Amino acid sequence: MCLQTVRVGVNNVFNRHYWSGVASYGTISLGAPRTVYASAAVDF
Repeated sequence: MCLQTVRVGVNNVFNRHYWSGVASYGTISLGAPRTVYASAAVDF
């Protein structure tokens, strides 16, 4: 078993509030808060 890849990422680093989209029927969506994610790939 050998570790092949490790990935780490962050979305919305400064945790700002923003509108991510406006629908044609008048609703708006608040953007996602700060999100940290990680993944690893292992070769067997």
